[in-house]
Amino acid sequence: MRPRNINLSMVVPIDIMGVTKLQNVPIAKLKIVKLVDQIKPVTELTCPKCGAVPKHYEGYDCGGTMPNGEPCGAKYGHWSHLKKIVKATGEWIKAERLIAEKEEIHAHLWKMKREDFAQYTDGTANEYGVTVSDEMGALNLKKLLIASQMLDYVIIVTYNDTFQQTISLLTASEANTVILREILPLNLAEVRETLKVKFGGLTERDIEEAKAFVNRLPEATEEQLIVHDYRTIGIEERKVVSEKVQDLTTILEKIKVEAK
Repeated sequence: MRPRNINLSMVVPIDIMGVTKLQNVPIAKLKIVKLVDQIKPVTELTCPKCGAVPKHYEGYDCGGTMPNGEPCGAKYGHWSHLKKIVKATGEWIKAERLIAEKEEIHAHLWKMKREDFAQYTDGTANEYGVTVSDEMGALNLKKLLIASQMLDYVIIVTYNDTFQQTISLLTASEANTVILREILPLNLAEVRETLKVKFGGLTERDIEEAKAFVNRLPEATEEQLIVHDYRTIGIEERKVVSEKVQDLTTILEKIKVEAK
């Protein structure tokens, strides 16, 4: 998404000579930009045989020259058969397997105080839902989430995927959905313009003013969480609340009942 400027406002009823009218009250002007870009080197695809850059038509045809001076003439049906290199240095970017095929993934847990984590920018790469079925897993997951939500810890999960190392945060969303949020590694992240906020040192007056301010906002309903644009064309109407969502408390209660 390209940068956008948006005007935040709220609709409030205003009494004008005994007649109630709705009026937009400006709140703030925001510039929204992509939070973080992944840093990537400038690369090019070369012929594994002679090192030349093949021409791309339906496939990849190499017009380079072999070390003995003869034409290469190699043909490749897919880019994955070529050699990807850093354009400036010629260094080969070869994705080495970090785990064996069908190997079970073992992830490691770490904790960091939220105030220490705040010095970094946690740009999201992907978000994943998680499920759990066994008693021990459900109990331990609940403890980790309590630490994340109530004890000011950031719970970090690291593991090796097929070709790359993955760094994620175990947390809960605004809808109390348990998520594993994969973040861009610090050494691969280029931060754009953004704001940070600290909530230390708040006074009672700050909190009361915030309460009074937010009380003026209209209550949201399900309608504000639904779109009516071109993306809905050709999509059947479906339940907004998925039946596939597990409830951690329900799982723990069921385990307690079965144990009696």
